[in-house]
Amino acid sequence: MLSLKLLVVLSASMGAALPVGSLAFVVPQTEYHVGDVVTFEIPNSEELLTHRVVRVKGAMDEVRVYETRGDANNAVDDWTLTSGAIVGKVVFHLPFLGYLLYLPQVVLTAVF
Repeated sequence: MLSLKLLVVLSASMGAALPVGSLAFVVPQTEYHVGDVVTFEIPNSEELLTHRVVRVKGAMDEVRVYETRGDANNAVDDWTLTSGAIVGKVVFHLPFLGYLLYLPQVVLTAVF
C-alpha cells in the first residue's frame, strides 16, 4: 500500500525547486540520499518543513544522520535528522495547486 501525503508549500526556502503554493506529493522511503528533497518534523517541534538532503553520515549498518538545507538558504539547518523524523521524499509537485487547498482554509478561519 502506497503511503502518500499531499502537503502545501508555505515557505520560500526551497526557491524555484518547490515554489510557495505548490502541492507536494510526499512518499516515505527506506533510505534517503544526498539531493533528495524530504519533508520532516523539525526537532523539538510538530511543524513540518521540506528541505534538500545535503549530507548523509553513517554507514549502511549504522543509524544514518541527515543534514538538510533549503535551496534558497545560505547555510545548512541547525539540526540533524534521523530517518524517524523524516516523513518522506517529495516525488512530485504541482506548482501553485496548493493554493486551491490552502486558501479556503485561511478564508474560513478569517470569517468564522
